[in-house]
Amino acid sequence: MRVGHRDRYQRVLSEHGVTAGAVLNRVMREAGLTKDSELAELFGVSNPTITTWRKRNRIPFEEVLAICFERKWDFIYCLLGRSSFEVANNIELNRKLSEEEMAKAQETFARAARMIERYGWPPKGDKQGDN
Repeated sequence: MRVGHRDRYQRVLSEHGVTAGAVLNRVMREAGLTKDSELAELFGVSNPTITTWRKRNRIPFEEVLAICFERKWDFIYCLLGRSSFEVANNIELNRKLSEEEMAKAQETFARAARMIERYGWPPKGDKQGDN
């Protein structure tokens, strides 16, 4: 069975103790939120979706990237709990991802950023309004 790049990211991040719950909690802290229902509203998804992400340990990369892009937050901090500067200086952590995995991760994030740039955020037709 072929493992997709998203699954590889999840595996590598899990090996470093990064969980969906931790990522979602950091986003909540950055936004000043206290409830999953508020987080669901921020992402433009249903409350059960947040619960599913937590339960299945599925990090919503694109959604977190979009919010960080929109609000000018440090995406690396929201994802890893460390500032971009800390991660760039942590050679051991950087070596854990192969060059191929890093290239695929960068392409995924770049594609998400292009989609946000092209279509706006939240997506058109979202209950929070059109951009």
